[in-house]
Amino acid sequence: MIKLKKTDEALACELFWGVFEFRQKKGLAPIAVLRLLKRHSQEDRDARAATARLLRSGLPLSQGFRDGLADLIQGRRRGQPATWYRDTHVVIFINNCRAAGDSVATAKQKAEDNFGLGDETINRIWKRRRRGFLRSG
Repeated sequence: MIKLKKTDEALACELFWGVFEFRQKKGLAPIAVLRLLKRHSQEDRDARAATARLLRSGLPLSQGFRDGLADLIQGRRRGQPATWYRDTHVVIFINNCRAAGDSVATAKQKAEDNFGLGDETINRIWKRRRRGFLRSG
């Protein structure tokens, strides 16, 4: 798995929606599992600090960030389908790769490897969801 420095927006999204982890039992295909951040953990504190930095930065906020904040305030984050969470993490991952200097094509290839998805799925997700997210740092 590729490890990248997470953007503030990626950390904020983890606070809003949780973290996708892929778990695999011996002999079975990996499955995606959504794990919510444990309250008061270091991950939770980092995500909250990143959210505060974004809100105070004066930068324009993406629609994905706005939706996540609204869901957090209204307590609706568990109501979205699992593919929506997955797609959000795919777009954030691609944006993080791009922020690290990768081309879109290279970032999509890394996303395929990281999430275990095919190129058609990655392309569909990227085409449909990329405009909802900005690259922040």
